[in-house]
Amino acid sequence: MDFKQLDIFINVVKHGTFSKTAEKIYLTQPTISAHIAGLEKELGIILFERKGKTTELSEGGKMFYPLAVDIIEMKEIAISAARSYKEGVRGKLVIGASTTVCNYILPKRMNDFIEIFPDVVFKIKQGNSAEVINDVLDYSTDLGIVGSIVKNNNLEYSDFAEDELVLIVPNIKKYKSWRYEVSIEDVIKEKFITREKGSGTRKRFEEELKINDISRENIKKVAEFDSLEGVIRAVEEGLGVAVVSTISTSNFVGREKMKAIRIKNFNLIRKFYIVNHKNRVLNPATEKFKEFLLNK
Repeated sequence: MDFKQLDIFINVVKHGTFSKTAEKIYLTQPTISAHIAGLEKELGIILFERKGKTTELSEGGKMFYPLAVDIIEMKEIAISAARSYKEGVRGKLVIGASTTVCNYILPKRMNDFIEIFPDVVFKIKQGNSAEVINDVLDYSTDLGIVGSIVKNNNLEYSDFAEDELVLIVPNIKKYKSWRYEVSIEDVIKEKFITREKGSGTRKRFEEELKINDISRENIKKVAEFDSLEGVIRAVEEGLGVAVVSTISTSNFVGREKMKAIRIKNFNLIRKFYIVNHKNRVLNPATEKFKEFLLNK
């Protein structure tokens, strides 16, 4: 068994067929088949079952797949650790992060990075997207991770991740018929709890309202919070409804007090971005962390 075989196996799972895998990783289909056959022979199990034009994991394949992923990830960690030893990636990283990123995305990425580069120390400055961008502009932070863009010739943005906004409502009799999705016409009849101006979540929702020719004045705002947790707690207590990132509902939705619903015919996909000052030379640790985030 070698890393090449495991990598090909993982790619076949990802792309669904031998032919598509061959196309994606620039090998011939016979080469793909030979590597899979060799791996199956060594393991003594069948990894795939053909169903029509698709290739699906066998029961043995399902057992082996997460192990293969772990092996490849450990290989990458080992390589990165060796490079870290060679390159001496260490020191303080001052990172600005918007609320959703700071609470729900960044901690896991930081932990993964420190496993590879243990001599790095993070200083995290949390704020809304506008505040984080301002800190990047005035050199208060080395790097920012935000949920919206402010155009400025001195800033460089890189796509980092993607999420979807959803409506959260109190789980009460009034909303019993609201299950998977609800029309915007019904939504704007409700009292709204919002984030503060400068929030990426608020900006993205207001952009979608404008696209659908709905004025912000139609939103009946009952409260505004400068924290995501404040918004969620207020919804739980029945104060109103709110729009938040799906990722932020993972610790809350499923409780008896609240549920999440999509807004019908609203495209509420939004991106997260890494932002840095074009005129600032990043130190090796920050440059490596940016590279790590973009390739993770």
